[in-house]
Amino acid sequence: MTEDPPKSHSDSEGQPGSLPPPDVAKSVRPPSPAVSGSGPDAPLKVSVDPDSSADDPDLPVAAHVNRQVPGADATLGNRLLAALIDGIVAAGLAWAVQLLNILPFIEIGSQLSWVVAAGYLISRDSLSFLQGQSVGKRAMKLQAVTTEGVSLEGNWRPGLIRNAILVIPLCSLVELIVLFTRQDSPKPLLRLGDEWANTKVINAGLDVPKAEKEQADQN
Repeated sequence: MTEDPPKSHSDSEGQPGSLPPPDVAKSVRPPSPAVSGSGPDAPLKVSVDPDSSADDPDLPVAAHVNRQVPGADATLGNRLLAALIDGIVAAGLAWAVQLLNILPFIEIGSQLSWVVAAGYLISRDSLSFLQGQSVGKRAMKLQAVTTEGVSLEGNWRPGLIRNAILVIPLCSLVELIVLFTRQDSPKPLLRLGDEWANTKVINAGLDVPKAEKEQADQN
């Protein structure tokens, strides 16, 4: 009696009722994708409050351009606006003096009005009742001080020297040209009157010492 040879795997596949071999590729299920932001390897999302006061070194410098730093040199634009306001005040004083001629018992020469206007322009930075700030500089938050940082309140000599040139005909135009040519210089913005009087114009906001107090401390 002869034995039947063993059946190969290929023969068993063709017979009915035989089960196919398991598909390994289908039996292994791929891991489900992790929900965004929930897995251990998900990136950490941090929200930053836009009003936070934390220092950011990457902030653009332009964000601080419009700020007036107290004690820093005044810009040309602010100085010109302050001078324009002071000019309007001087013209107003001259006009007020001219109105006094309307009164029948007062006779004032027309030249007195210009003397009053010129007197304000020359002494505006040293007037005590203005605390060493002219009307224009107070409006623009500026202050004229000495190169050592001393206020010109009651300090008449440097205050008169720096402004006397402005009442000379055409000298105001010369000072304006000087300021325009020096505005891009890294040095402090000084006009000729500032150089002669050893003064400068800074942004107000600091406790500037007075000349009388400095002299008392030196004595």
